[in-house]
Amino acid sequence: MSPPLQLTINDKFQAIGNVISAFFSAAGAVLDFEISTDNLTFTPHIKKAYVRSLLSSCNPLQLQWVFGSSTKAYTSWFNKHVVGEEGLKMRTDILEDGGAKLHWIGREDAEKVILYFHGDGFITPLNKDHLRFMNGIRLDLKYQAKVNVKLAFLEYTLIPNGHYPTQLRQAALALRHLFNLNISPSNILIAGDSTGGLLAVQLLSHILHPHPSIEPIKMPTSPFVPLAGIIAVSPWIALEDHHTRLDNDSDFMPDRLFKIWSTLMKEHDTKSSNLNDKHFQSSDIDSWQQPASAPAEWWHDTYKYTSHILLTYGTTEFMADDIHEFGKDLDKAFRGTKVGMTVISERKGMHNGPVLGALALDSDQQFMKSIVQWVKDRFVKN
Repeated sequence: MSPPLQLTINDKFQAIGNVISAFFSAAGAVLDFEISTDNLTFTPHIKKAYVRSLLSSCNPLQLQWVFGSSTKAYTSWFNKHVVGEEGLKMRTDILEDGGAKLHWIGREDAEKVILYFHGDGFITPLNKDHLRFMNGIRLDLKYQAKVNVKLAFLEYTLIPNGHYPTQLRQAALALRHLFNLNISPSNILIAGDSTGGLLAVQLLSHILHPHPSIEPIKMPTSPFVPLAGIIAVSPWIALEDHHTRLDNDSDFMPDRLFKIWSTLMKEHDTKSSNLNDKHFQSSDIDSWQQPASAPAEWWHDTYKYTSHILLTYGTTEFMADDIHEFGKDLDKAFRGTKVGMTVISERKGMHNGPVLGALALDSDQQFMKSIVQWVKDRFVKN
């Protein structure tokens, strides 16, 4: 295994300068809040300015140096926000490849599990927004629905130290790990945001049509039951800009960054892939990596493995049209089957709004309530 790529001293000094510049951008956003048109409340408006500046000025390794690791984020957040909850202990499982991990939040005896894939372009690590968002859902289920759920956050290898299909391989390992823990598929909900939402859909593709360089997933057969569901929040469903709104200044993701990160996400890990396997056509490969390009028949057997899929997006986000069209395509593909396809949009919402805590200025919280209710319905019925 090759050693991970490292930053030079000059890269680190440049990253520090970029962080300082991002703080100045945030300060400027304080001054222009009253005349802004991004439809955000004060704190998300400031956060957007900081994030846009930092993401646009740093390369992947610099961002990872600034943010730290997923393990560090999990440990810090758990100690601050979860450690006092009765019966909860920090737990991390190392997966088979030695590079991926599962970080847990929840009671050991909880039967229901949400396997979560964080977003941010496969470039930045798990962060407090992902943890807060999912733990909020866990607590809502615990106190409002009396359902105990535990969360399993996948820490996957980040770009540039791992390219496609590395993250898909690790997602498959994570699901297989849950099966090895004797957790029934009917008690597992797969979820993700942004590129994590893409990864959730890619994993469904791999279940339906095993990727040539990844071990197939064998669903438990005694008895055979489908997964509880799949939820993708603002999934980065397309790596091309056919429908993408590249002139969108109201989102966290600048158009220049969309192009750069999409290019990085399309790169293949040629050392561990078998993408030249002649049994698989290039269109098949696109269907794993870019689900929006898959033909309708690609999804026809979905009903065998799950009967519920939820897509969410904000109507002003840069990929709103891609997600909307993908939802319509899936709905057509599922006609005549027992798969329930649900698409929820937040009016004037931005990319990953509920995860970032950046719901629209005039939001009545119904968008977030609908997501929680959908998750509750999956587990209460099982």
